[in-house]
Amino acid sequence: MRISHQMLHNQSTQRIEQNMVRMTETFAQASSGKKSQRPSDAPGETVQSMKLKHQLADLEQYKKNQGQAELFLDEVDNKLQSMSGIMQRINELGVQANNDALFEGERDIINNELTELTTELQSIVNFEVNGEALFSKDQPKVIQVAKGTSLEVTLPIDNAIGDLFTTLADMKSNLSSNQYIDLDALKAATDQITDVLAVAGARKNRLESIQNRLEDTKLEQTKKLSSIEGVDMAEVLTRLKSEEATYQAGLAATSRLYSASLVDYLK
Repeated sequence: MRISHQMLHNQSTQRIEQNMVRMTETFAQASSGKKSQRPSDAPGETVQSMKLKHQLADLEQYKKNQGQAELFLDEVDNKLQSMSGIMQRINELGVQANNDALFEGERDIINNELTELTTELQSIVNFEVNGEALFSKDQPKVIQVAKGTSLEVTLPIDNAIGDLFTTLADMKSNLSSNQYIDLDALKAATDQITDVLAVAGARKNRLESIQNRLEDTKLEQTKKLSSIEGVDMAEVLTRLKSEEATYQAGLAATSRLYSASLVDYLK
């Protein structure tokens, strides 16, 4: 069968167009870093990708929730630490007040300091984070920090301090009336704060463990998503360079074909 210049031209043009399509697709992969540019390119992988993205979005929301929970728990811990330090000082004042060798006016000095410390304790108990009380009179604030896992991030005020301010009011009254201070009551109030501080610490430790697991899960899911959507950039760039060379060679060959055809025509 005789092969005409028109047939050669058509075949060359078709190959150039095919090379151009492949090169365009490879360039799109190189510029986007993704294997597929449209869902229809790989429907099965698109479904997997959508599921993973949904899971990663959930993890991101849990991470934000964990940040909020950490803020509350850190403040609870800090405030309980401060309260514990204040109560240690009040216990010292109680021991001093029970000393029969006190000079005249020293109980008044102790009483004045007790008033200041009590005011400081009241300020701590009334402390709020984003308009929400750390030591709540109602139900404690609960934050979901992982799928199926929630943490209480505030404390019921009765659990935190019990009859603390009643104990301090009795101490103040006894100071004013020159009566002995109930040191056992002060120790009990201090111990209660210490116990609650241990509870808050345990919650912080649990939150940290949950945060670590979330980061591990997020890393694993991100790797899966990358393996589905991502490309081997080195391989893609090498392929792009090869396809570009093939495309340029095709253009050169077609150009020579046109030249030969023109010469034959002129003859």
